[in-house]
Amino acid sequence: METERVKRNSPSLVNASAYRFFNLANSDLHTLEKQILHPLFLNHPIEMGTALDKDNILVNVMNNELYSQLFKLAYNEWPASKIGWEEIIECLAEYIKKLRSYDSPYDCFITTGDSSYLSREALEGMLLFYSDKTHCSHCHSGINFSVAASERATQQNSFANTGLYNIQGENGYPAIDKGIYNLSKNKADDGLFRIPSLRNLAFTAPYYHDGSATTLSEVIDNYAHGGRDFANGPIAGDGSRHPTKHPFISGFRMNEKEKQALAAFLLSLSDSTILYNSYFRPPQEQSQPNSY
Repeated sequence: METERVKRNSPSLVNASAYRFFNLANSDLHTLEKQILHPLFLNHPIEMGTALDKDNILVNVMNNELYSQLFKLAYNEWPASKIGWEEIIECLAEYIKKLRSYDSPYDCFITTGDSSYLSREALEGMLLFYSDKTHCSHCHSGINFSVAASERATQQNSFANTGLYNIQGENGYPAIDKGIYNLSKNKADDGLFRIPSLRNLAFTAPYYHDGSATTLSEVIDNYAHGGRDFANGPIAGDGSRHPTKHPFISGFRMNEKEKQALAAFLLSLSDSTILYNSYFRPPQEQSQPNSY
């Protein structure tokens, strides 16, 4: 099978169960089961490529002794012959729902009140994060730091145009991916993408929906400017001047010490225990079927 480059940065599946929207630019996908259908079966672009050989893949799963054993445990002794794609997708969704990561230094500080979990620099950065100077917490609130401040997640506070692009010849974002606009064709939706979680930033570079930033320093600089400015080249334009950019992305002044402190706080949201949790290893590496 030929590989095909996808246009978006793959978001982490960790803590996905806390989301209401499961796609970076589609507000109609409200369940993991519906979202899973896209990477499995869509052909443009090909991701998992399942649609090309779905019948043989299903046969291989049904004939696999380990999976047969696990399906019997999950479905009360059903024979493997009764397992279809509906059950496979259901099991995939249940596994993803267990991928929870809330044991970062920040979480330990919040639950215990012990400031020693955070460095002095990170504590200074936390003050900046929640200040009116940066407005960071206005867009990154909630358990995953992934919705604009509100009591409930809606399209209006879960998706935002952050001024990454303002290509004049293409009316804003690159034609290859214009966010919610791809589906709605509403000019006001140009550049609307789901607000990303700030958890586990130490492990999830590159950043943005298209992976176009490699460091947190670059990301902070763009927000300080109120958007990203490309002076030259095919995507030249000042994102801070995009006509439908979110009003919270207004820019701020920050010296290098403050910038490093803010980055230190953002990195304190990373939970390294998720990387070594044996529960999340492939079933072939488990000594026996696990429970969580």
